[in-house]
Formats: sequence, C-alpha cells, structure tokens
Amino acid sequence: MRILHTSDWHLGRKLCGQERADEFRRFLDWLTDTLICERADALVVAGDVFDSYTPPLWAQSLYYRFLTGLSRTPCRSAVIVAGNHDSAALLDSPRELLDRLDVHVVGAPAQDPGAEIFELPDAQGKTGALCCAVPFLRSRDLCGAMSGEDADAIARAELDGFAKHYADVCALAETRRAGRDVPIVALGHCFAAGGAVRDDDGVRDLAVGSLGAVPLSAFPENVDYLALGHLHMPQTCGGRESRRYSGAPLCMGFGEAGQKKQVCVVDFDGRAASVRAVDVPVWQEILRLKGSFDEIAAALSELERSGRSVWVEADCADEGARGLNDRIRELTGDGGAVKILRVKVADAGLAEVFSGAGDLNEDWSERAPNRGRRGGGPDGRVSRSPRGHADGGGAMRLCRLHFKNLNSLAGEWNVDFESSEFRGGLFAITGPTGAGKSTLLDAVCLALYGRTPRLERVNNSGNEIMTRGERECFAEAVFEIGGERYSAFWSQKKSARKGAAREWQAPKCRFSRLGHGEEVLADSVSSMAKKVEEVCRLDFERFTRTVMLPQGGFAAFLQADGADRAKLLEELTGAEIYRQISREVYDRTKRERAALEQLRASQAEHAPLSDETRAAAQRRAAVSETREKELRALEKELRQALDWYSRRDGLAARRAEHERARDELNEEQAAFAPQAEKLARAERAAQGGDLFAALTRCRSRRADAEAELKRLETEAAVGAQRREETERWRADAAEKLALLKKKHGEQAELWGKVHDLDREIESHALRCHEQEIRIAELEASFAAGDAQDIAVLGELNQIKFEAEAMGKSLAGAREEKEQAMAAMYRADLSMLSARLEEGKPCPLCGAVHHPAPYQRSVLQEEELLLHQSAEKAARKVTDLERKLASMQEKITTLQMEHKRLSTLGQTEQRSLQDARETLSRGRENLESRQRARRELFGERRPEAEAAKLKEKLAAAESSLAEAESRRHQSALDAARTETELAGVREDLAELEGEIAAAQAQFAERLKRLGFAEESAWQTAALSEEEIAALRACSEELWRREESLRSQALLLDEEERALGDAPERAAADLKIALEACGTELTELLKNRGADEQTLRHDDECRRRLGELRQAEARQRKIYDLWARLNDRIGSASGDQFSRYVQGLTFRRLVRAANAQLAQLSERYRLKAAADDALRLDVVDLWQGGEARTSRNLSGGESFIVSLALALALSHGMKEVEVDSLFLDEGFGTLDEETLETVLDCLNRLRESGKLVGVISHVKTLRERIDAHLTLTPGPGGHSTLSGPGCSRLD
Repeated sequence: MRILHTSDWHLGRKLCGQERADEFRRFLDWLTDTLICERADALVVAGDVFDSYTPPLWAQSLYYRFLTGLSRTPCRSAVIVAGNHDSAALLDSPRELLDRLDVHVVGAPAQDPGAEIFELPDAQGKTGALCCAVPFLRSRDLCGAMSGEDADAIARAELDGFAKHYADVCALAETRRAGRDVPIVALGHCFAAGGAVRDDDGVRDLAVGSLGAVPLSAFPENVDYLALGHLHMPQTCGGRESRRYSGAPLCMGFGEAGQKKQVCVVDFDGRAASVRAVDVPVWQEILRLKGSFDEIAAALSELERSGRSVWVEADCADEGARGLNDRIRELTGDGGAVKILRVKVADAGLAEVFSGAGDLNEDWSERAPNRGRRGGGPDGRVSRSPRGHADGGGAMRLCRLHFKNLNSLAGEWNVDFESSEFRGGLFAITGPTGAGKSTLLDAVCLALYGRTPRLERVNNSGNEIMTRGERECFAEAVFEIGGERYSAFWSQKKSARKGAAREWQAPKCRFSRLGHGEEVLADSVSSMAKKVEEVCRLDFERFTRTVMLPQGGFAAFLQADGADRAKLLEELTGAEIYRQISREVYDRTKRERAALEQLRASQAEHAPLSDETRAAAQRRAAVSETREKELRALEKELRQALDWYSRRDGLAARRAEHERARDELNEEQAAFAPQAEKLARAERAAQGGDLFAALTRCRSRRADAEAELKRLETEAAVGAQRREETERWRADAAEKLALLKKKHGEQAELWGKVHDLDREIESHALRCHEQEIRIAELEASFAAGDAQDIAVLGELNQIKFEAEAMGKSLAGAREEKEQAMAAMYRADLSMLSARLEEGKPCPLCGAVHHPAPYQRSVLQEEELLLHQSAEKAARKVTDLERKLASMQEKITTLQMEHKRLSTLGQTEQRSLQDARETLSRGRENLESRQRARRELFGERRPEAEAAKLKEKLAAAESSLAEAESRRHQSALDAARTETELAGVREDLAELEGEIAAAQAQFAERLKRLGFAEESAWQTAALSEEEIAALRACSEELWRREESLRSQALLLDEEERALGDAPERAAADLKIALEACGTELTELLKNRGADEQTLRHDDECRRRLGELRQAEARQRKIYDLWARLNDRIGSASGDQFSRYVQGLTFRRLVRAANAQLAQLSERYRLKAAADDALRLDVVDLWQGGEARTSRNLSGGESFIVSLALALALSHGMKEVEVDSLFLDEGFGTLDEETLETVLDCLNRLRESGKLVGVISHVKTLRERIDAHLTLTPGPGGHSTLSGPGCSRLD
C-alpha cells in the first residue's frame, strides 16, 4: 500500500500582492504526474487546501480540475480534510458528488465518528489502509462554551476534548480493522508540541481556544502513520518517522526562501510505515537579500546578469537614510526577470512604535489576540490571561434573536445563530434597500436597551418601529457571556381601549439568566438598563460602537482635522471623563482655598480663659474633691449598718421557708411508703423477667403452631372437596367436547350445501344486477336518442320554414335587381352617348357617324341613383342565394340524421325488450334458489354458525384443559399440605418439650426470689415505664431531702456570719444617711460648675490647636491642588482633555497595530511626530515609508478602519466581543481590494468571532456561504430566509 501525503497548498494565496496562479497550476500538474510515476494508491491532504474562506474562482477551478484528473492516475482514492484557512461549508458542499469520484472530503467534524473513517483500497482493490480523516478542530467543537475564567481549566478541557475526538475515531477504526494486518492512517491539522517554524513562513498563528500546541500524547498509539498539516516546514514530530508534517509545497513567505519543499511517499509493509520525501520543483524563485544598500545593489546586479526569474525582498540595514525604498526599487527595471516585492529599512523609531511596550499600551496588550504558536511552553500551552475581563465578564456572543412586527418584517421571526450553517463564523445580511436589513440590528438594540440607533427611545409616547397596522411588537436577544446565558426581552402593545389617553401602553422588559430554569434579574425599564450594562459592561453608546462597528465613523476620524479628530476621539473612546476631571480639579481647587480661609476665620471663635481665672477654678475643684471623699466614706459606713438589719430580716424569712419545706417533704415521704414497697417487689420480680419472656415466647410459638395446624387441616379438607369438584368438572367438559365434535361433523355437510346455494344465488343476483344496469343504460340511450330525434325534427321544420321565407325574399330581390339593371343600362347609354365623337366608332355598334345621339333627360340624377341601387340589389341576391344553398345543405343533413336516429331507436327498443325478458327469467331462477336456501338453512350464515361452533369447541377444549390443570394443581396442593401438616406436628412436639423446660426454670427462679407461684410474680411485676416512674419519684424525694439538709447548714453558717447588732437604731441611721446625701449633692453641683468651666477652656485650647494643625494640613492640600490645577485644571476642561486625547490616541494606535498585525502584514500605524492627533500609515513593503491617512485607498481605509474599531472594542471596556456586525457599504471597492477585505474578514473570523456583513455587493454575497436574505413583498412587508431562520406565526 502506497500513500502520498501533502498539505498546506493555500490555493489563492498571494505573495506581497503578487498573483501565483501559474505556480499553483504547475504544482497540481506536477502532483498529478507524481501520482502516476510513484503509482500511489491513495492521496491524503492534511488541510489548508485554500488560503481563505472565500478563495478566488481561479483557485476553485484549479482544485476541481485536479480532483477530476485523479481518475487518470493509479490513485484509487483521495482523502482531504479542512484546515484553519478553509471554509468547511465550501469543502463539504460537493461532497456527495466527489464521493462518486472516490474523493472523500471532511470539512467539519462529524457527530458520528464513523463519518470520518474511510477504507483506502490498494492496487488489487482490497482494503489497504483505514484513514481517520479528522479536520481542524476549533474550541467550540471540543468543549463548547465553558463558564468560569480559569484559562488552565479551559485549556485542559480543550486538550481532553481533542484527545477524546481522536480516541473515539481511532477506536472505531481499530474495531473495523478487526485483526486485519492493515495500517491506520490519521490526518490532523494542528500545531504539534515541539514543531519547528521560521519567522515570516506564512503560517498564521493557530490555537484551539486556550490550547496552543498539542502534545503527541493526544494522538492514539494505534495510529500507524500520522499525516499532519499546518506547519510549512517539512519535519518529523518527537523523532518518530511515522509522525510527520509534509510541509507546504510552495514557499509561502520570504522566511522560507531557499527551503526545499516536498511531499511524502509512505509505503506500508503490513502496518510498518517507511517514508520517502519527494522534492517539489521550484517554478518561481524567491530570495531575501540582507545588508547595506551597496551590498543589496551588488546582489541585484548579479541576479539580473544571471537572467533568473526571482522575486526579492530587500532588507536594508542602513538606518535613517531617506528615500531608500525608491533607490532600491530603481535598481531593477520594470518588466525584468528580477522583481522587488518588498523593501524593509531599519528604523529605530519604528521599532518603538510597533513594539507595544510600555505602560501606555497596558490596557490593550492584555486583550490583544493571543493565538500564538511560538510562545508556547514545553507542554505546548500558550501563556494567556483568562477569557474576558478580570472581574467576572467574558466574551459576548449572540446566540438567538427572536422578534415580532418590527419595521417591514411583519410577523414573528426567529434567527438561531447557533445553527450549524453559522459555524464558519462569517455570514452576509443581504437584500435591496428598504427591505429591512438594519432591522435585525435594531431588534438586538431594542431587546437590550429599549432603543435603537435611529430612535432615541420607544415608549408610551410613540413607537415608530412597530409594523404599520399591527398592535404589538417585541424583541428578544439570547446571548452568552462568561459561560452564562442570558435573555433580554422588550415588548410593547397598543392600548386596547378606544379613546384612551395614550395610544401606546408602557413597554415591558425582562432580563433573565438562563440555566436550570429562568432567573429574572430585572423586570422594569430602568432596572433592566442598569443590569444589562452591569452584565455586558457596555452601555448603549459603547455597544453600538463595538458590536455594530461604525466603519464610516472611523473613516471620518481618519480624514478629520485636528479639532474634529479630537472631538471624534473623545466620543468614540469615552474620553469625555477627562474633561470632567479637568473641570473637577478646577472646582476642587476653589473649594480647598475656601476651606483654608474658613479655618483661619474659625480660630477667633475659640479664645481660652486667663491663667488667674483658670487657677481659681482649679483650687475650688480640689477642695470640693477632698470633702467629697469624706462624705462618701461616711455614706458607706451608714449603708453598711443599715444592711445588717436587712440581712437579719432576710435570714429569718428563709429559716421559716425551710421549716415549711421540711414539713411538706415529710408528708410526701409518708404518702410514698406503700409505693416504695411496691417498687422493691417489682425490682425483685424484674430479675425473673428474662425467663418469663422466654416462656412467653415458647407459648406464643405453640399457639401459632396450633393455629397453623388448624389452618392446614381446614385447607386439606377444602382441597379434598375441591378435587372432587374438579374431577366432576373435567368429566362434564370431556363429555361436552365429544358432543360438540359430533355436531360439527353433522353440520359440515349441511354447510357445504348451503355454500353451494349461496354461490348460485350470488351468481344469479349478479347477472340480474348486470341486466338491470344494461336495461337502465338502454332506456337512457333510447330516451336520449328519442329526445335528439325530436330536437332534429324541430330544427328541420324551423329551417324549412326559414328557407321558404328566404325563397320569397330571393324572388323579390331578383325582381328588384332586374329593375335596377334596366335603370342602370339606361344610365350607361346616357353616359356613353355623351362621350361619342364624330368620326370615331361607337363602342356598341361600331358606326363612325352619330346623327342622333341619345339626349340625356331631366331625370339624369335619378338614373344615377338607380345605377347604384342595381349594384346593391345584385349583392343582396347573391347573399340570399348563398344563404339559401347553405340552408338546403343543412336540411339534407338533418333529414339524414333523422333517418339514422329513427333506425337506431327501433334497434334499441328491440334490445330493451330482449333485456327485460332475460331479467325476468333471471329473477325467477334467483327466487327459486332463495326459497330452497331458506327452506334448508333459513337466513343464517354458515360461516357465522361455523364460527360459533368453533368458538364453542375452543371453549370446551379450553375448559377441559383448565380442568386437567386444576386437577393436577389440586393434587400438588394436597401433597404440599400433607407435607406442611407433618412439619407442623413435629414442631408442636418439639415446642411442648421446650415449654416444659422453660416452665421448670421459671418456677425455680420464682422460688429463689420469694414468689410462691406465677400469679404472685405477675402481680408484683410492673412494666419498665412504671418502674422508671416510681424510681424517679423516689429519687426526687431523696434529692429534696439532701437539698433541705444543705439549706439548713447554709442558714446556720449565715447566722454565725451575721455578727453583732449596730450601736444605732435603723431609724437614726436613715436620717443620718439622708443628711449626708443632701450635702454631697450640693457639693457636686458647685464643683460641676467649676469643672464645666475648666472643660470648656480645655476644649477651646484643644480646638484651637486642631484648627492650627488643620490650617497647616489644608495649606498643603491647597498647595497640591493648586499645582495640579496649574497643570490640568481649567473651567472648560480643555487643558487635561487635550493631554489625554494625545495619550489615548497613542494607546489606540498601539492597540490598532496589534489588531492590524492579524489583518495585514504590510501596514502599520503611527502617530505623527509633529501633531499628536495626526495618523500616518507605514508601508512595511515600501521600506517603512510613512504617508498620511488621507492618502489611503478604499481597501486600505477599510483595513485601517477595521483595526481601529477592533482596538476600540478590545480596549475601551473590559469585555471581549465575539459577535460583530459591519453595517457598511463595500460598493466602492474594486475586485482586488474586495479580495483583501474578504481576507481581513476571514482572519477576524478565525479568532472565533461571529461576523455579520450587511452589503449590496454581489461579489461579496457570492463569496460568503451563509446568507440571511430579506425579500420585499406586497404591502411594504419583507420576508427573512436563510440558515437558522424560521417564521413562527
């Protein structure tokens, strides 16, 4: 088995704008010849057949021309998979047709692993290999949408999905191999870990979501040869010959200049693969020249002398020299064999502009596209931040749009952007002007924000977006962000009541999180707007600048002057905040200056006391403090004396309470004495409880066994009776069956006779029916013929009457004609005589002399009128003669028809009479057989009688079988019952012995416990609950006894601790305590006034110190704000705004260059050195020359505008947008520029975005596979069609 492995053709690719169609044609012709020379059995192409999703027509023509030519080679089959550059839909579209040519194409991964497995026949037509054709796998193919922001977890999930896909396909291939000695060949298009690349090799950065490079361990070991694509340099992977990149067949970039290109021929001996490289010829040499200007000039001169056709990239190391690009290009003439396609000139300034280094680019650098293949670690993973922003957001992607009655799109519509047709990521929205293309974008804005770019608000004051004549409209957008799915819904209806104050009801909104149910986050207009902005991190203005990119706005930004550009930059980037900051700094400086002046004024309000006044107050406070201490000591002594009397009275009360409690306890103990004795007996009885329980269990088992014995004996008696009944039933069933069989035999002969009669009756009835039908037909025919004959006679008589009248008219006309002819003759003679001349012959008689010519009379005018009447009468006679002849012919025809109908009527009348006679005889025969049948069997049907008898036979047989079954079952039941009876009797005998033993043990235990007999024990025994209750009561009495004993001891101790009585009586002590309190209150009042004065003075002194410190601090703050105000503050806000605009502009340029590097390798942007807001475009293919943005072509303007728009969408808010709509015309672009635009859109699509393009350009619509088409219809309404579209009403 021999396979040829190739990949990365990139049909349609240009090199620095240079077409390469001839090179690709030569390569495919060479590949066809190689397949013939090598006698390859199969061809495998590992992706990137085309260079873009929308390849030019000549590239598609070469591709299909090559595939159809495979039939002229020994190659029996070909397998082609899609790469990251290919459109899966484009490759898959002719799949069924190509399958007939044994060309198997896999554009998109299949749900069924078997759809990616093909058997490759060898030269003998047998299976020579199994091919696992796995196309390029995108992140959504591997793990779909994942919630969370852990990039490592996402990368692991993607790697697991990648490995699982290959494992599933290869496992199924192993099953199909079924032990045969045939190899498994797997195709793949990815970046394998450890793969080697070169700068400028034409390889577009490739990553699968967060997964950069794929480790070889992800591919199953049962793969005998792994045919890889994507890297353009031929190489093995992991040092294994059977894991190989074939590389690109042509040099795709100047970084590959001089590199040998090849295809791989793989021979299999069983499952062992040996690989041989076949070099691809070079049809167009490319060369990279590096060095100084003089060195490059010398090398170009040498090339021209050699006569070789070479495309050159000149990389000049001379720095700072102006005009190097033109000087280098002048070294070669136009139309020569040597062409300079690109010039690079060293420029230190450009390196800083394009590096993206420094904190000015910090916000954008984190969000710049990171699909790296060169920055991967040892495990092949790319180091990158989590998707989306750091505080919980993520990529925003539109999933579904659902709306009703918006603008021209009347009715309810649904657009599913997750439909498989949108997997390519690029689609077009097409339709004539006014069809409603922008309505789709209006629906998204309306659902999210309740407004559209064309309508500020839609509320109960007016609604201009609802379809005319409808009463309600709504819009719902389902989108995904950060792995969570959300639904935004907006609707409005007209007021139902006529004459209402407002024509429109208030709009209704709902914003929900979708998951395991619906979680409503907001349900009002105001709360929904805030919640949408919180989740999406986009307000309405920013949404319409990031999701629906305003390319026209950026074109205006590129062409604007300094003032207009500053205004546009402020609007597009949201930099108006810096104008607010400038004004806030100015206002803050004014406020800080006012605060400083206020502090100075406040110091005069806090003057302190004089030193003398403060000292006198302090002395009075000291004397008061000494006297207070004396009074408080006396107060304490008096209170202690009074406390002795209180403690004595309390002790006497507690002693009385203790004695009362003791008496109550003694009474309760006396009452509980019988219960205590009962508890003692019960506790003794409890010691025999286990034996009594065992004895009780034995007695219970004996009772159960006796009951079971009784039941079985009863069951045995019932069984015997049932057996007798069953036996009688069986005998009756057998006898009944025999009688039925005998009856069936007797009836069979009778049924045969009845069947014969029924067939004869049916036959006669059928013949009678047929005769009746024939009679009806004859009668109808006779009636119709008779009616037709009457009609013919009527018509004949009418025509005869008309002919007679016309004959009379004809006679009159002939007479009138003769009169008119005579008059005309006279008129002719008169006219002839007037023309006679003497000497000339007369036309009538020939005489030449005319002695008496006819004299015209006075009636000459009347004769002329008669001449005219004669001509009219002649025409009338001719017309009447013609009509009369026609009538005569018709009369003849009608007479013949009357004769024919009369003859036919006579014939049909005879036939009718014969048929009636035949019917009469048939009815007599039918009635005779019906009488015989009724006499023999009545009106009964033999089949029904046979069926009834058969049912009875079946029932009798079933009854007999059931009786036999029951007899057998009765016998089995009787045997089982006898066995069980024997077992129960044995159990009873054993239980009697156990009961006797248990009774003896229990009697011995009762004797030991002091119980004479079992009844005495049962009387003493109590339940566990009763014993527990008595024990609890006994323990409670004991606890109270102990408590009273402890209380008595404590009372004795307190009485000893009370001590001797005070010397003074209690009343005297109270009077002395009141006097002491009065003096102390007056003292504290006077001292409080002095202390208040001192505290106020302390507060003034403290406050004054604070004010002086605050003045010093405020002075520093004011100085700081004053300096800041000098730099950025102004009343209008222009000062800081102008500075930030320049800073923001430079950051935007850096971010746009990061995007531009993904869209074009030729152009870069930089801010002009002499104007902070002027944008220049650097042409890297023209030696880095810069030109103003006003000098851009249409295609260049599109690329730069798109790069700026993407930079804005990535950098101005912390959200990544995965759904973009370009609402911009492309009609001004030529074909080549349109190709460039399409390539830019494809590269944007490869980053995983869903890109919608609204366009009227036919070429653009033809080159994009997925279309949403709006078609105008009657009444100004349109219809929507395309992938994922459906009308729901």
